[in-house]
Amino acid sequence: MAELLAVVGMMVLMMAFVGPVIRGLKGSRDTIDSAYEIGGILEQARTFAMANNTYTWVGFFEEDGVKPAVRGNVAATSGTGRVVACIFTAKDGLRYTPGVTPVPTQLSGSVGNLAVVGKIRLFEGMHLVTTAANRTIAPASMLGPLIIANTNGVEVVSTGTGSLPKAVYPLLATTPNYTFAKILEFNPLGEVNTLDRAVPGEPPLQWVGIGLQRANGNIPEAKPAPNIFIEGLTGRVHIFKP
Repeated sequence: MAELLAVVGMMVLMMAFVGPVIRGLKGSRDTIDSAYEIGGILEQARTFAMANNTYTWVGFFEEDGVKPAVRGNVAATSGTGRVVACIFTAKDGLRYTPGVTPVPTQLSGSVGNLAVVGKIRLFEGMHLVTTAANRTIAPASMLGPLIIANTNGVEVVSTGTGSLPKAVYPLLATTPNYTFAKILEFNPLGEVNTLDRAVPGEPPLQWVGIGLQRANGNIPEAKPAPNIFIEGLTGRVHIFKP
């Protein structure tokens, strides 16, 4: 009996040490899986735009991860801990006209001309950051190129400010669950750009960056995490993980 109690005690002691390691490995795996899933969403948007000679937009929103995901006619509360992504497209292949006054409130002129591609996706326990932020946590050489704002690239988390069109989900809801302001646009050539730069004669930047970090509830965890890069001229997605 004493021997059995000793063995049980040893097992409990080992789990006390091993448990945090296992949880850490799971959190790292979840973050990497989410990076690849978001990469798949971006690839889907690019492929759809090129195959259908139209425009697609990928909207990103981050809400409070402690609060339940919204349902019904309730607007989500922006915050930290749950990343939401959705693909929109123009039914007639046309986009909004940039530079007009007032600024269009919808990506393609009217909500009736928009459609959702696939399903809206929620990524629990995820937090959007700049790719530069992740480079300060893990070896920078493992996490892709250094983005210099408006020189060789742009960070998705830094977009969505100012008077730019938005996208809402559900499209015809009286009170939409989500209003997307951080939006990437894929044109029929597969090029990707942010809305503030997606104007005639303005070439895409070299890179668009998305940094991901794990969040515990609504508290970010500053641990090594992956970066997602999209080539401006081709729309191809690259994922760098520590």
